[in-house]
Amino acid sequence: MEVEAIQSLFEVLKEFVLLDKKISPFSVCIQAVAILWSLSVGVSDLFRYKKIRMNSVRAAKTLSVFFMLILYNIATYYMISPALYHPGFGHKLFFGIYLAISFYNVASSLIYFLYIQDLLEKPERYSNLLLIVFPLSLVFTFSSENLILPIYVTNALIAITFLSISCAATISVYYKKIPRIYLNYLIVCTALAFAYCLRIYGIEVRSPDILVNAFMIGVYGILYLFFLQFYFPGFGWKSSRFHNGEPDQDILDFEEECDGCDLETKNPQKRNLLEGVNLQTIENRIEKFVKEKVFVDEDIRLPDFAAYLGLTVHQASYYLNQYKKLNFPEFINYHRFEEAKDMILRKTNLNLLEIGLACGFNSPSSFHRASVKFAGIPPRDLKKELLRTNPSPHEFRVNSFS
Repeated sequence: MEVEAIQSLFEVLKEFVLLDKKISPFSVCIQAVAILWSLSVGVSDLFRYKKIRMNSVRAAKTLSVFFMLILYNIATYYMISPALYHPGFGHKLFFGIYLAISFYNVASSLIYFLYIQDLLEKPERYSNLLLIVFPLSLVFTFSSENLILPIYVTNALIAITFLSISCAATISVYYKKIPRIYLNYLIVCTALAFAYCLRIYGIEVRSPDILVNAFMIGVYGILYLFFLQFYFPGFGWKSSRFHNGEPDQDILDFEEECDGCDLETKNPQKRNLLEGVNLQTIENRIEKFVKEKVFVDEDIRLPDFAAYLGLTVHQASYYLNQYKKLNFPEFINYHRFEEAKDMILRKTNLNLLEIGLACGFNSPSSFHRASVKFAGIPPRDLKKELLRTNPSPHEFRVNSFS
């Protein structure tokens, strides 16, 4: 029974989600890869949300891509059917949701791009506000006599938004002097804008072939962006291959220390990676990072920290090395250690293990190393000293790291 159920589910997916293999087996494979990749990346970002709210924006953006991909076949069928001119309740409900997802995706992509270019603060707030497109889309769709106007207007708005991202990328590269890798936004978003214009034309002439070609342009563009974000930290950030497992903390620290040393070993001339970056803005974000105690999340990694600052991984590492004289593990563990000292005084009912875990250390040994490194004594002696002298936590700070 289970095998039959799985086979039935697979047949449904083939029928309603994947393209007809008669069109091109290769295109079907590419579509399947895009669907699986967008789902895995979106779910990964969703689970990594915790205290890094930026991941919620990435998750919403990526999962909206996933839903667009799996709903496209049904949408295309309706677009070339009589339902386009004489829609029923179900047709209007479907397109109200589908068009909202499509526009939400591209609008959230614009917000994300503006954020990483330091042109926008608190992207999660704008991403939440964008949810209003769902009721607006439903109202627009149900108030229209047919589906032509809602579909044309939404596709036109999406094309315009993609062109806006292209223009923003061009201006940022040539006027703000950001890395040229961001010109890929110009290429991909221009191609996606063309795809949506082609889609409008395909609906007008009711051509399935044109609609499929427009769809595949979008699929290739999406996969290319995923590729860049995964393999080039300057374009997004890599998902840590240790994130979903439980590796030894020493391995992670060693890996991230190597990231911090990468600039010196591979770039002996110490090229300024922060050219054109507002350093005061970065400092303000670091202060906010510390104030919100994001460092107590034991899963925090350098890519998460870089995303919080709106920098690439290498830029964030470079900033810590040059301006804080710390690598990333030292920076995080220092603030965890300071929080542990404060908690020892505030919560005397907790033992050292509970305090260490609450401050983000994932083991007694990592807490012990931090205590020896920053105070010169193990946690047990540190607790005795703090409780004996009972100073303000700020008086016990290590001056060289303050």
